[in-house]
Amino acid sequence: MDHFFDPQEISSFILWDYDIILTEGFKSSPYPKIEIHRAEQGKELLTDTKLLLAVVTDELLEVNVPQLEHGDVSGIADLIEQIVKAQNKESEVEVLVNGARIPVNQSLQDLLERTLLAMIPGTEGNNVKSLHVSLRRKN
Repeated sequence: MDHFFDPQEISSFILWDYDIILTEGFKSSPYPKIEIHRAEQGKELLTDTKLLLAVVTDELLEVNVPQLEHGDVSGIADLIEQIVKAQNKESEVEVLVNGARIPVNQSLQDLLERTLLAMIPGTEGNNVKSLHVSLRRKN
């Protein structure tokens, strides 16, 4: 394989309604991370602190993020649930161009949402949970 997919590319294959994609690896990717750390690795973390959501560790570290023990599965699950709930919006419009996510400000998101929902025949828009529109040009 010549190309390894990053989490953003993987998410474009899924396309449908999802709240979270968990991946392993991708140490150098620019996405938020929960780092797994062991004392024998030293005190230094691999993840830039700006991208660090939490650390699962067997020693106390000097970082300003939640630290959980390796065996605290329910604590880790609760933390992930809190993060997802905090980021979950009433609705979200995502624009991908050639597989790359394009930032869309809230005003444009609102306009696109209202326009697309108004174009669906026979619905009031309230019962639409997910809508995928795709444009592919042959040349």
